[in-house]
Amino acid sequence: MVHNAKRLSQWSQQFGGPFNFNPDKDIVLGHEFCGEIVELGESVSSDLRIGDRVVSQPVVFGPDGFAVLGYSNEYAGGFGEYLALSEQLVQKVPESMPTETAALMEPLSVGIQYARIANLQEGEVPLVVGCGAIGLAVIAALKAQGIGPVIASDPSPFRRTSAEKMGADVVVDPNAENPMDIWVSNASMGSRCVVVECVGAPGVLNEILITAPWSARVIVAGQNLDDEVLFTASAHTKGINVQFGGSPIGQDYVESLNALASGTIDVSFGRQGMSTLTELLTRLLNPQILNATPYRCLSKWERVVNVSRFAQIDQMVLPTPSTPPEEVQSCQILSSHQFGSPVHRGLL
Repeated sequence: MVHNAKRLSQWSQQFGGPFNFNPDKDIVLGHEFCGEIVELGESVSSDLRIGDRVVSQPVVFGPDGFAVLGYSNEYAGGFGEYLALSEQLVQKVPESMPTETAALMEPLSVGIQYARIANLQEGEVPLVVGCGAIGLAVIAALKAQGIGPVIASDPSPFRRTSAEKMGADVVVDPNAENPMDIWVSNASMGSRCVVVECVGAPGVLNEILITAPWSARVIVAGQNLDDEVLFTASAHTKGINVQFGGSPIGQDYVESLNALASGTIDVSFGRQGMSTLTELLTRLLNPQILNATPYRCLSKWERVVNVSRFAQIDQMVLPTPSTPPEEVQSCQILSSHQFGSPVHRGLL
């Protein structure tokens, strides 16, 4: 995590990204929250009042520009007891809405964002890969638009059950079945595949490009902070269109809060109290080990190195170390499996 934070910070400083913080200094995390106003700045001119419950886009504007909450040394994130918010980005929470429901406005807005970007048309059938928080939000947003069937893939039984609760019509265990095969069996003849990648782990996007059908569209919601190796010949040959997402726009946040307030989207799965916070965070940092399944053969030492660098490897069978790279024809890797790729994921 520290390595990824430093890389994100270095990239932002070098190329003008939004995550301009020093990872060696203190940071209060958290960008999904609902809070009560305890003080108003002198320049606040709206109808906001002390005691109002509010949610906000996870950004704050200051004298030196803007900062992303949870990625700032100066402005505390949602895990803090107090935090500063910008008036123009705040939304008042309806009195009837529970605070814990309102706190989910931000992650749901990301799902609404990607459903908007996907912009599914008649004859297109979505496949959501990864059913963590964002994958579930995407499923909910697609179903709220009346889209179906929505097919969802995740190796975790808990996540697959959650996907069904959010409205997924078909759920797939990629340890047991090929998600693309299930997509084919549930899409009508001539349908176009729209994959929404919500994992963000090395190897997943590449596997999608390799296995996706011709003319597929791939919407990348998962954010991978490591280097990625892509077999672009597959995407080129099949005419696959890949689009990355960016961030939600203002209307996405408004639609998210309205959907929660109206009950159009129900995110009430359960609660975790503060007394179990340590246990919960420990579970998140130590996700379940998925069953080992065969990966595909590799033909280059470089690809072996890439896979072993990123994967939770259970067993690797390679030619002898003395074999020169040009003579390496095959190998076998047994590893944790997500959508046919050697990655290790847990609950988000």
